[in-house]
Amino acid sequence: IENQIDHMVQEMDYRLSYQGLKLDDYLKYAGKTMAEFRKGYEDQAKEIVKSQLVIEAIIEKEEIVATDEDVEKRVEEMATAQGKPVPDVKKNINARQLDYIKNDIIIKKFFDFFDSKSQLSKLPDYIKHKIEFYDDGLFWLVIIILFIIVKYKCFCKRRLKRIKS
Repeated sequence: IENQIDHMVQEMDYRLSYQGLKLDDYLKYAGKTMAEFRKGYEDQAKEIVKSQLVIEAIIEKEEIVATDEDVEKRVEEMATAQGKPVPDVKKNINARQLDYIKNDIIIKKFFDFFDSKSQLSKLPDYIKHKIEFYDDGLFWLVIIILFIIVKYKCFCKRRLKRIKS
């Protein structure tokens, strides 16, 4: 949870820097200490961590992995997009980038799995766009999935009430 809070604080710092502000200045303006600011993220961080654990459990249970062939195909796609030979692109990929590529493949496979189980393809285009737009896949995927589940449950409850009446 602390790691997630660290990530959220860094993300806020990053967003503020795009606006020409520093986090310390923001905290002074808001009248908060760093401890108070971090405390404000605690509940949200707990929910994110819980959601990530659920998704990780699904990924593990369903044995969703990025195979060497998947990585090779992605590197070929990157090379084509960059107009460079595959060996040149491969030699410039460091361990961190390779992990990112593998995680991205796993997230896509998770979406494919989820789509096959829940008809994600029937979602309205504006939700699909949000899923594709956000690069921080797991967090936004969980938020969207939870939103859909809550909306679906509410819809079912309303419909059941109408049927009973």
